[in-house]
Amino acid sequence: MQSNGYMGKMLSVDLTTGNIREADLTPDITSRYVGAFGISARMAYDLIAPGIDPLSPQNYIIIGAGLLVGTPCPSTPKCNAWTKFPLTNTIGPGSSSIGLASRLKHAGYDELIISGRADRPVYLKISDEGVEICDAADLWGKDSFEVTDEMWQRYGIDYSIVSIGQASENLAKISLAIVDKSGTLGRHGFGAVMGSKNLKLIAIGGKKKVPVADPARFMEPVDQIMTDIMNWPIRDDIVRIGLAEYGFDTVFRGQLLGYYNEAPDNLTAAREKFGPEVYLHRVLKSRLGCHSCPIACRDVDQVVQGEYQGLITFQPHPAHCEGIRLAFQNFEEATNFVHVSQIYGIDRMSFMAGAQFLVDLHKRGIITKDDLEGIEIGNEKSLTNLLEKVAFRQGVGDALADGIQGVVKRFGQECEKYAYCIKGGELWRDARTDSLHPAMLGAVVSPHVFGNSKSGGPGPGRSVAREKAKEIFRRYGEQTAIPPDTMNRILDTPFNVNVARFLRHSEDIFTIYEDLGLCLHAPPFFSMERLANLYSAATGIEMDAGELKRAGERAWNLLKALNAREGFSREDDKFPLKWLEPLKRGDEVIRMKDFLGIKVLTSDDLEQMLDDYYDERGWNIETGLPTREKLVELDLEDIADDLAKRGILPTKHLK
Repeated sequence: MQSNGYMGKMLSVDLTTGNIREADLTPDITSRYVGAFGISARMAYDLIAPGIDPLSPQNYIIIGAGLLVGTPCPSTPKCNAWTKFPLTNTIGPGSSSIGLASRLKHAGYDELIISGRADRPVYLKISDEGVEICDAADLWGKDSFEVTDEMWQRYGIDYSIVSIGQASENLAKISLAIVDKSGTLGRHGFGAVMGSKNLKLIAIGGKKKVPVADPARFMEPVDQIMTDIMNWPIRDDIVRIGLAEYGFDTVFRGQLLGYYNEAPDNLTAAREKFGPEVYLHRVLKSRLGCHSCPIACRDVDQVVQGEYQGLITFQPHPAHCEGIRLAFQNFEEATNFVHVSQIYGIDRMSFMAGAQFLVDLHKRGIITKDDLEGIEIGNEKSLTNLLEKVAFRQGVGDALADGIQGVVKRFGQECEKYAYCIKGGELWRDARTDSLHPAMLGAVVSPHVFGNSKSGGPGPGRSVAREKAKEIFRRYGEQTAIPPDTMNRILDTPFNVNVARFLRHSEDIFTIYEDLGLCLHAPPFFSMERLANLYSAATGIEMDAGELKRAGERAWNLLKALNAREGFSREDDKFPLKWLEPLKRGDEVIRMKDFLGIKVLTSDDLEQMLDDYYDERGWNIETGLPTREKLVELDLEDIADDLAKRGILPTKHLK
């Protein structure tokens, strides 16, 4: 049943039985849950039984395409992929772009649901000609790039390929899937879930058109968005050099976790090795864009000198993050490292945190030099060798394949207090060097530990002048349908901005971005009013900005309910203990401060932040869980009834 904006179909594939069936995506689902995030969350709540083993046949993979994907709207390439993740045991979405979401919709589907476990290696082929479960015996054991090239040779470059490498085949919990050789999908073990199902890849092609209810009305904001993007002051720089310059100093300051309680302090040296101009002249071959992207910020890289001369690889971003953080000697080493992680299907953020954690444990005398098996920060050979050990679960790589928690399990609980983890997932930023901004606090309270930010706002904090903070946040609130009285409450604080109260609204807003399929670089061009207009024109269902934001709140509460059902509560929203320790950068001592850097934060301050966040959400402050009142208010009464039957529904708000 095709309906405007939606393809109107869900595709379900049971790998155990081989059963393939289609079902209608009904208006009662689309009107309540809007798009990829909300609809997939509802499917997950209905399908994924509480307490299952993430690597069992009972787990599901649910891939949803954003509502605006496949339409003429620019910067709308995103999909959500939901499952229960083996690293964190949380249920939630990974997200990706490139061509996956658009191909799914052009094949005629809004949602793809995969269950069961095949009795042999298989792949799933979806096209206008039909759906097939195909034998993959000849593909098993090959890396993600090899099998993607094989599929493109068989079926053509118009297919989008979601593939796994050897790390996923061996059920590494820090594995992920690779999309079209450039994108990644699902930190925290999404690839292992595919591997546990003997599903080597998904190949999707199609040419169906996405219907729009009112094309003339739809094209009015689309044309204005394109004009705004083309006139964006930094667009030419991004087209020329991608994300190498965009935020380089922020990357240097914020991407570096403070292991050893020290942080690199030489920005000039970092730029000499990994700066944008070095990248442009020594590594970058060409630009690569996702579906509907008018900028093309992804990279095709080519190493033209040194040991890895001749290497051509696809990368989601320049390798300067990895080069700086792992102290490589040059961009060529960093590029090779990223390439090897991509072909094996290993999440680099989890891997880097784990490798640094192992070296830190050795420096502290907790593990021996022999335990390290030659791991050395700054030695690219040792670290690419460790990637191979992770992929094939060899030696210390077998422990690191299960993340930092796998290292703790191998070497003892004494290690745990030195780890950077929240809910078992490794962090990729440090609040001491990057300020406790909304996305950083969001990593703590998020029901599912996201790999990419599902919250944000003006910032990061240290780039927002204190005297202009309130003005900047008010403008942001106007753009994102945060009511003025709510914004007054957010700004009524000695710190100028109550990040915890703001975070609730930021999460709801970013959920709508995910629902509609927006690239996370695109929000400045999409006010909530503009998004509501696009939604209404695409679907023929009138919805204003406030109602759209409300749909985001509904979906986020459903995500929270999913993980409450898994046993998560306020007790799991823990700040890493290391954030309260001083960090040294040369002679400077750095401590964690609030968003604008006004005050050094204490453990009491952090607990107050949690109180404020739960209060702003209308949740129970003691448990950190949604109340019946809040769920009923959001038209989730059936979810409230289910949680009540399980004895995990708080009775009241308790402010």
